[in-house]
Amino acid sequence: MTSPNLLSILVIGGTGAQGRNVVRELVRDKKYAVTVLTRDVSSTSAVALTELGNVTLIPGSYETEKGLREALKGQHGVYVNFNSFAMTESMEYFWTFRLYEIAVQSGVKRLIYSGGNNRPKGHRYAEEYRSSHQATSGRLSEWLESQPLDLIEWTILNGVVYTEMLSVLLRPVVLPDNTHVFAAPIGDGFIPFAEVATYGKYVRWAFDNPSRSVGKRIPLPTYPTTLKGVAEAFEKATGKKAAAKDVTQDVWFEAAKSYTDPDAKQPSSIPASKSDDTRFTFRQSFGGWWNIWKALRPDAEAIKQAQELADEVYPDRFKSVEDWMRATGYTGEAKAEIKHDADRRKKLQ
Repeated sequence: MTSPNLLSILVIGGTGAQGRNVVRELVRDKKYAVTVLTRDVSSTSAVALTELGNVTLIPGSYETEKGLREALKGQHGVYVNFNSFAMTESMEYFWTFRLYEIAVQSGVKRLIYSGGNNRPKGHRYAEEYRSSHQATSGRLSEWLESQPLDLIEWTILNGVVYTEMLSVLLRPVVLPDNTHVFAAPIGDGFIPFAEVATYGKYVRWAFDNPSRSVGKRIPLPTYPTTLKGVAEAFEKATGKKAAAKDVTQDVWFEAAKSYTDPDAKQPSSIPASKSDDTRFTFRQSFGGWWNIWKALRPDAEAIKQAQELADEVYPDRFKSVEDWMRATGYTGEAKAEIKHDADRRKKLQ
């Protein structure tokens, strides 16, 4: 049971990697009560949230009016992080707009959005930089910035690339001589890494400090790293030999076939439709994603400003990929859901 005097926060995407960290931070000292809208209240990830205490599960979907209305009723605030890979881009726009409208109708006071920069816009919308999920969150962030604060007091968090992806999409392949090769079509570009726990720390800070977060876009602290930098960090952290290998996108996506069909339209749960141009393939979206990072060069001043705030919000954070690898005992091994590593290794050698 939760106290009726606690501020209640709805977390959209609460059972995901980012959402779990947000829920954990909000309830860690029982200052907030958290509501999570989920299609399956009996799932392992959902039940695990209730064990944290002060968490209420509501069965339903954020892609329905009923689900949103029931979940937003009586909430002080809402944290929004839709799963861009489980819904079409067009539906993510619609349901973000609809959530906002229903939140206003429901009397919600605060809305924190997991967003980001409109990076394709920075490349004049050239098609090769069109990463679908980044374009969506970037546009929605810009839209939210134009909304008046007397309807809902909003805050936007500029997102990061999870360092944990080094165990999934960015994991190394191991050669017969035990060299760990980090291969990606990125050239000398940089990836803005930060551990996923950063989201939880910043959401909690934003709800705790409305005078400093309302009406603002808050950049999360990152440690931008090149592919060569990742390999060097791995050698220092593990003592194992590592190398960076720049490959073409064709080579990278060929290797990705060992765990996904890069040319199947997303989300894969929707039956294929050749006439539906609102859906994108893994190859199209991640092709743009790789091109964005290939062109990225860190903004030293922006990084400095983000780190200064982070010293207050998240002082015990990791400050480099090497720090993260050492602290987590990173070995480069794949997560359980990524299989057929031997096939992938052959294609990237």
